[in-house]
Amino acid sequence: MTEGGFSTFLDYRFSFHPSCPRCAASQTRSAVIGMPIPREPVPPWTVPLGCIVTDPAPDWICGACGHRWAN
Repeated sequence: MTEGGFSTFLDYRFSFHPSCPRCAASQTRSAVIGMPIPREPVPPWTVPLGCIVTDPAPDWICGACGHRWAN
């Protein structure tokens, strides 16, 4: 991890996600359809959308500006 120039595990994990097409932020989150399990932590690189999702469901959500987009 440090060999790749990452100072934290979160920086490393977010490096696998695309940058936001609107604001170019690097900490975008993967949108996951379904409800989280009670008392289970949700990883900060994901966003649970719940069971009822409007069409089209986004694949990614920007942590900085809130922009949602699909691949």
